[in-house]
Amino acid sequence: MNNIHKIMISLNLFSLGLMIPVLNLILLERGATLTSLAMLLAIYSGTVLLFELPSGICADLFGRKAIFLLSCGFNLLSFLLLLMSSNLIWLAAAMMMNGLGRAFSSGSLDALIIDEAIRKNGNDVISKVSTAMAVLEGVALSLGSIIGGMIASVSNTYNLNILFRITITLFVSLLCFFYIKEMHENKTLDLKSRILEIKQTRETNKEVRMRKLIPLRLWLILAGIFFTGFLLNTIETYWQPAFKELTVSDKNTWLLGVISFFGFMAVTLGNIVIGKILAVYKNHWWLVICLSRIIFGIMIIIFSFQQKIAGFVLGYTGVYLLLGSVNVAENAIINQMIPGNLRASFLSLSSLLLQIGALTAAIFCSILINSLHFSGLWLLTGLFVSGNAIVVIVILAISKDSAT
Repeated sequence: MNNIHKIMISLNLFSLGLMIPVLNLILLERGATLTSLAMLLAIYSGTVLLFELPSGICADLFGRKAIFLLSCGFNLLSFLLLLMSSNLIWLAAAMMMNGLGRAFSSGSLDALIIDEAIRKNGNDVISKVSTAMAVLEGVALSLGSIIGGMIASVSNTYNLNILFRITITLFVSLLCFFYIKEMHENKTLDLKSRILEIKQTRETNKEVRMRKLIPLRLWLILAGIFFTGFLLNTIETYWQPAFKELTVSDKNTWLLGVISFFGFMAVTLGNIVIGKILAVYKNHWWLVICLSRIIFGIMIIIFSFQQKIAGFVLGYTGVYLLLGSVNVAENAIINQMIPGNLRASFLSLSSLLLQIGALTAAIFCSILINSLHFSGLWLLTGLFVSGNAIVVIVILAISKDSAT
């Protein structure tokens, strides 16, 4: 990664972090209820779901830079709408635009950076670059979250958070427009030729997928990504209202930023630790992932029982520590298995499965939140995540294929 890449990733994720501690509280303040909150997030996930794969294909066809700039435009519109929202219709429109921004950003900038790294240093740097990107993103999100909580403490309407998000997004889009120079391997190809090239490559790739073990590994990865999306949505939808129930003062909004900071720093620490573990156990990546996921699910179950502020913060931090331990290994395997000219498409497919999990969780939460409340939802989620990991271990044992 060059310095412009680092600055863009850092600012983009920093601005996202500004909203994370308070986004759901903003939605609740402007007309949502606990039930409609889940449905608003379902609109977001559904929008990402519809446009995830088309956005990845567009990134492969028209370039990662153009698609990332388009995502910045959708994000700007989303937060302008959120700034003006006063009822569910406006909130739904804002979340739809936010979903479009997410769909068109996933895979585009990451694929551009990874492609450049591979072009310069070969496939051996994939794991290193994936870890470096994850650490950088974790630090940026952490700092953004804690500052976002502080900003919210001086703005009862959270408008300052939204305005800072809009300003930074605009600045990142200008950086991308003026300073990112995308390298194309086939600059002279017209659109029709590029479509034909991708179609032929995918036909060839189908032959690879006919091998017995490759489809199995891909499906196992995608299943894990689905459950990650399910987990993230159940926790991220309700952790802020759940924490507010534990506090006795409305002046503790700044603590939401602190909790988010701990969560993202835990993800970053998990990224670093798992990177070192993967470097040592090069032939046992699948086993590392499965064991991490089992512990991951157990930590979610522990988190679901916390009724004190200290236990809540520690449980939340532990959940995200394990999340960081899983993501880097999965990303490294994906980038190792997928050819470069299809990387953006498959990264979008991964994000698609993440959003399917999130959409499923949104429907699940909207139906059961009133009967199970927060702790019941999180308990079931922990059982789902651990159960998935156990099933994967059994499948790998039967197929006698636990190595990468």
